[in-house]
Amino acid sequence: MAHLAKCLIYADMQGRQTVGLLYGHSAAGAFLATALATRVLVALLGAEPEVMDLPSMSKVTKLSIDVLKEKAKSTPVFAPGLDNLAQTGAVLSTLDEKTSLAEQLQTLLGSDQDGGDRRDRLGKTRRGRPKAADIAERVHDLALQSK
Repeated sequence: MAHLAKCLIYADMQGRQTVGLLYGHSAAGAFLATALATRVLVALLGAEPEVMDLPSMSKVTKLSIDVLKEKAKSTPVFAPGLDNLAQTGAVLSTLDEKTSLAEQLQTLLGSDQDGGDRRDRLGKTRRGRPKAADIAERVHDLALQSK
């Protein structure tokens, strides 16, 4: 899976648009190595993505499922589900199955003017990751200053 993720990221770095499509249930490593490694991630209604399910998260964090459910209400990065993933900026758009998926993708890909990764900015706009864009910009500025 690491090789697949590296191939997707390398293709993106070479100017090839990479697209992931979420549908049905997806979780854990397969989700991370495929969906989140693409430049553009879209979903169909009814998709059920999760980076880690709450029982597994509970085992890792040693927090009860009830505590995690409470955190998930106010912090999308803790919460499974399409709406939460979209709020973090990871999912660009949910596609309408009644309209041509090819046309919708063409429109989305055509609107990607800067070609850059904008998930952090989407997360800020959608209030799912309010600090990620500012932190990334600051790190980028510091890296440029150190040259």
